[in-house]
Amino acid sequence: MPKPLPQNPHRCASGHAAGALMRPAALVMALALLLGTAAQAQQCVNVPACIAQLQFGESNSAREQAAMVLGEKGDAAALKVLALALSSDRGEFVRVKSAQALGRLKVAGALEPLSAALKNDKRDLVRLTAALAIAALGASAGRGPLGEALSGDTAWRVRWAAADALGRLGEASAVTALSQALGSEGRAEVRIMVARSLAVLKAGGGAEGLMATLKNDADAMVRASAAEALGSVEGKNPTAALLEALRDDKARGVRRVAALALGARREAAGVEGLIKSLQYDPALEVRTAASVGLGRIGGARAKDALVYFSENSELAEIRLSARNVLAEFSPEPPVDSKPPPAPATN
Repeated sequence: MPKPLPQNPHRCASGHAAGALMRPAALVMALALLLGTAAQAQQCVNVPACIAQLQFGESNSAREQAAMVLGEKGDAAALKVLALALSSDRGEFVRVKSAQALGRLKVAGALEPLSAALKNDKRDLVRLTAALAIAALGASAGRGPLGEALSGDTAWRVRWAAADALGRLGEASAVTALSQALGSEGRAEVRIMVARSLAVLKAGGGAEGLMATLKNDADAMVRASAAEALGSVEGKNPTAALLEALRDDKARGVRRVAALALGARREAAGVEGLIKSLQYDPALEVRTAASVGLGRIGGARAKDALVYFSENSELAEIRLSARNVLAEFSPEPPVDSKPPPAPATN
């Protein structure tokens, strides 16, 4: 007769293992403790309470929440405590939230602590946030600290943010610092942002650096960004530089952007180059961009070319593109067209 199996000392009368009952119980208890802890977390809702919580909150999350609310409230009474938190709080994200809040206060006194953080904070993320907060502040005096960060910060992401912030400030005086960075910056990501900021500023002083970048930069994405920027900066020389890129650049993406930029400039000098691109470029995307550029420039010569290609191109894509452009053809003459002669008077 076989011996009965030994009883498991850890089984209860129902035959289930006691451990199987204990595990769900332990889980419920852990969840209760967790929910209880979350319920006890500090959540300030008004300015006085958040000022106190930012100074005395026991957890990083409590102080972060306080800084965030103070930024949302936009009360200048929080300036002093936010500046103190930005300069001395041990929590990196508390300092980040404090920098963001200072940018949202829109008070002149916020520039000094933000500039100090941009220069001195050991964490890249805090310095980056301080740069963007200076731009949000809209203080023209922030151009100096931002220029220093663009030329000297060791972290490329901070230099990227400084370039972005200089464009957002909208100060034409930032063109010099941006143009210098365009020629000396080692990271392509930063050069791209510099070009975009120069495009935002539209100042003719940035054209020379952009043209040199379009011609010489080793990175195609940087050259494309320079071409796009040249579509909006002041001056006549950019059109010649864009025509050269449209004709000679080996990257089709750069040629495509050059065609669109010529259209954005709306100068009659760009028409013949765009017609040749539409006729001969080996890349379909460049040819369709050339048709768009011709449509934006306008004028009789551009229209004649588009009509021809809409009816006679060997490629259906080109015919369709030309037809679409003609449907929205600019009735305005190119911006550099000579006005018609005045009628003779007797």
